[in-house]
Amino acid sequence: MLFALLVNLTEAKPFANTYISFDIPDDWQCNLEVTEFVCRPPADSNGKYSMIAILTAKEVGETDSPQLYIQHLQDDVGSTAGVETVRAPTSTLLGQAIWLDATYLNSEVKNYQTRYLARTEGNLGVLVTFSAHRSVVDQAQSISDGIAKSVQVNSYLARPELNQDRR
Repeated sequence: MLFALLVNLTEAKPFANTYISFDIPDDWQCNLEVTEFVCRPPADSNGKYSMIAILTAKEVGETDSPQLYIQHLQDDVGSTAGVETVRAPTSTLLGQAIWLDATYLNSEVKNYQTRYLARTEGNLGVLVTFSAHRSVVDQAQSISDGIAKSVQVNSYLARPELNQDRR
């Protein structure tokens, strides 16, 4: 399991759909589950995963803005009984994009720290949730940074009429 944690995203493989593309460590597997990619490293000897990343993108709606994302994280996620705020929502530069970045303990799974990364670009909203068992959070930080830095948004594929306006 330790080997899986030390994999660098310089050894990465790409995943893509119509809206987004991103890189994950070579030994991770991603599956498209309805509207989101669910990505995991190899399971341990007990069949459990120390980390999981979920990436999704959708057309921006009325509830998609940085202010509403912050409000949701603070009011809904952060105020739930048993959930601890590790890092309150803040803006973080990852790669060439500003992400709303917040981390909570026990928000998705007990004893797992979940990092929420969200941004809007063009007409798309992108959300990355990255959960890691508390025993591996230090190693998980660099992996979640790498995944977020690699995310490429193609808002013109989401709404082809926008691309025609550019011609």
